[in-house]
Amino acid sequence: PNCEICVILSNHPKLRYIAQSFGIPYHVFPISTDNKLQQEEKELKLLKEVYNVDLVVLARYMQVKSDKFCGEFENRLINIHHSFLPAFKGGKPYHHAHQHGVKLIG
Repeated sequence: PNCEICVILSNHPKLRYIAQSFGIPYHVFPISTDNKLQQEEKELKLLKEVYNVDLVVLARYMQVKSDKFCGEFENRLINIHHSFLPAFKGGKPYHHAHQHGVKLIG
């Protein structure tokens, strides 16, 4: 079976150029503790109403999604994630793991 990547959502514009090189729409939703739920509502609306996505893949996504978001995509949500949590929490898990002598990740 084939798959079409219809949209990429991110919390920063850093990799927009990659999406553009493949002609994939790229939308940025900056996330903070103050706006997290509001941004997630906007993401849901875009994913469901504009792009009608069948499957959501979270790649390099370091936020906890709400129960509502997970419920909207029940059994259609994949989190591709390194296995640092819960051992190495925070913004620089690779650095923390290296400092603690971790040799293999995955």
